[in-house]
Amino acid sequence: QFIVYKGLIPMFAKKIHPSWYMAVLVAFIMMIGVGLFSSTNGVFMKPICDDLGFSRGEYSLHRTLITLVSVFFMPVYAKFIRTLGVKKIFIIASIASAILLCCYASCSRIWHFYLTAIIHGIFNNGISFFVAGTFINTWFTDSKGLATAIAYCGTGLGGALFSPLTGVIIEQIGWR
Repeated sequence: QFIVYKGLIPMFAKKIHPSWYMAVLVAFIMMIGVGLFSSTNGVFMKPICDDLGFSRGEYSLHRTLITLVSVFFMPVYAKFIRTLGVKKIFIIASIASAILLCCYASCSRIWHFYLTAIIHGIFNNGISFFVAGTFINTWFTDSKGLATAIAYCGTGLGGALFSPLTGVIIEQIGWR
């Protein structure tokens, strides 16, 4: 069924279901959660190591700690999703991740990075694929594959947008 918009452009009269807006919202969350927090890590490596005198191996260990802690907390998130719901998990993890990003800027010793990474690992699943997939699964009965693809594309978009932008910002004002 077509309608004419001001006599020029034919458009479908069908309304967009609210679940598709949720898929786009999850893509945005993934863009920030994974695209910004994870994909830009490599951009920070050289300036942080040069500034603070760490080896790249020492600095890289903090990413390993985030991943290991995240793995151990996945079963905990499964329980929290049932009790708190996906929306609350997203909100809590987003706020915690923003605070942790500020904490990284305050780190001056390698153990500061490690401690922050351990805390980051606890909240990392709340803004990553695990919770995003659950969120999509609860909002969609049909077209789950397309909805998941839309939601997950935020990670690639975030990496593509934030990596070069972060590099420019680091060059202009520093890594902190």
